[in-house]
Amino acid sequence: MVSRIKVVLIFLFFSTSITFGSLDEQKAKWKGKIEFENGVKVIKNPSEPLYGEITYELEEDLSIGNEDDENYMFYRTVRIAVDAEENILVSDSGNCRIQKYDKNGNYLQTIGGKGQGPGEFEESWGIHLDSEDNIYVGDSRRHNINVFGKTGEFKRVIRLPSFTFNFGATKEENVLMIYTSRIPEKPREKKPHLS
Repeated sequence: MVSRIKVVLIFLFFSTSITFGSLDEQKAKWKGKIEFENGVKVIKNPSEPLYGEITYELEEDLSIGNEDDENYMFYRTVRIAVDAEENILVSDSGNCRIQKYDKNGNYLQTIGGKGQGPGEFEESWGIHLDSEDNIYVGDSRRHNINVFGKTGEFKRVIRLPSFTFNFGATKEENVLMIYTSRIPEKPREKKPHLS
């Protein structure tokens, strides 16, 4: 039993030494120089990158857009959310609407629109979903959040303090917000008037 433990320990020692030894060889070596010129330390980096040329290959997964159909045109798109059914919801702030697409990018419906009534926006600025796929859309001009059901029906309005910068929705339908209040200006001291 003791000899078996020794064999296992020796094997682990050699395998870790080989692993760390090979990792050490793979590290890139910096090829720059450190020199002193007139008492000042100068670091000179080489012109070639440390790890060689880095290239990226991008592959398009999905493209949503069509210049012949208004339902695929966006003006100042702000946020995107994806629901549990993999539908894509786009907050189109310039057109004051939420556009809903299936996972293949096919148009499903428009939620909300420009206006001041229930479920309408003057400027939509964010979109969040809760665990039931209820849709929360902020209106930055009216300082509120419009709440829609997952099928797009208007449910309610949540009023916000006037200096709310961003918000989110939790699984329990709670709204979290980043809020700052305006600091009142100090009254000016009245200086005595000399005549």
